[in-house]
Amino acid sequence: MGHRVKGFTLIEVVVTVAILGIVVAAVNQVWVQFAAGYGRTTEQAYRQERAVAVLRELVDGVGQDPGLRAALEVRTAPGGNGIAYVAARAGGEKIVVEYYLVGSQLYRSARAWYDGWPQWSGGSVVLSGVATFSISWESGLYRITLALEGDQGAALVTGVRPRNART
Repeated sequence: MGHRVKGFTLIEVVVTVAILGIVVAAVNQVWVQFAAGYGRTTEQAYRQERAVAVLRELVDGVGQDPGLRAALEVRTAPGGNGIAYVAARAGGEKIVVEYYLVGSQLYRSARAWYDGWPQWSGGSVVLSGVATFSISWESGLYRITLALEGDQGAALVTGVRPRNART
């Protein structure tokens, strides 16, 4: 009677390792795609949250600088891609606040009131990757539209009626 040796043949081991390699490669590919998609989604969510915060700052103010609601006088940039307003701080000091788009960067500047305002220059970048920043006067209020690059047509829109402004 023959004695049979128990175990796996070399062919069985090679086939098993090959199948396992294919499965691991497929799982790795799915994981890489998930991680890349998660990173893009997280970045896009951050940019959208920042865009909402910038609009809120424009409308309601930031720090000691009043927002557009408290404006005494408002001017828009030629082409409608910027807005400037004069407002008074708590101590009565008048300031000029400007938001304007240059390329895909949205800038904000705040300085003491001066003749010949607005300048549409200086300031610092408050939001990058902006596709559209437009201001129009409609039905007694300023309509502000802000869209980010890569948002497939989504835009943030708000309407503001300054309390004291001359337009």
